[in-house]
Amino acid sequence: MWTFGGLLNLHYAFSDVWDGTLKYAYANQRQISNGAITYIGLWKQQVHEIALAGGYAVADGATIKLEGRFDIVVPSDIGGIKPDKQYAFGAVLAMGYEF
Repeated sequence: MWTFGGLLNLHYAFSDVWDGTLKYAYANQRQISNGAITYIGLWKQQVHEIALAGGYAVADGATIKLEGRFDIVVPSDIGGIKPDKQYAFGAVLAMGYEF
């Protein structure tokens, strides 16, 4: 099996207290042996991950971050079977403090 991928991470500080991040990750999984597919259910697939985050510095050393994420999994045809695309959504709220 071999896999390749890439990551694009764009971060911008709008001011001393506000920042934003846009992330895109791509992975492509190829050449899985027939035994792997039969026994553990692995598929050749492409995975796209997109995330948008915003951060705010509440006070000296205290920060808060809100991030939303959207994933798309695109399996390949195997043996004439065309699996459906899978879509996943997520969100996270993080609070940090440095002292």
